[in-house]
Amino acid sequence: MELITNRDLKVTVRLLNKDVTAISKGILNDGLELDFVSQNDGIAMDDIVVTNGNDLFPRGLIVGTISKIGSNDGNLFRAVSVKPEFRSITIDRVLILSR
Repeated sequence: MELITNRDLKVTVRLLNKDVTAISKGILNDGLELDFVSQNDGIAMDDIVVTNGNDLFPRGLIVGTISKIGSNDGNLFRAVSVKPEFRSITIDRVLILSR
């Protein structure tokens, strides 16, 4: 079992109600960052990030919300940070999915 903020865990994600996909990777205590978000992708602060369903995780699980969007510094992709959702909810039961 791994936390979504683990550096070794990469998850395919998308933005809820938008046609933007990316790969999230953990940065431990700093939450998550999204890779492969184009400068042209229409993203905004507080957009909800959910699993895409193209890997071990089912589609539509809430991962977190966008907390920081890097400026356009001439790179092809934006630097995007995500605040994990599990830090802002109280969990009294855990469902573990395995294959």
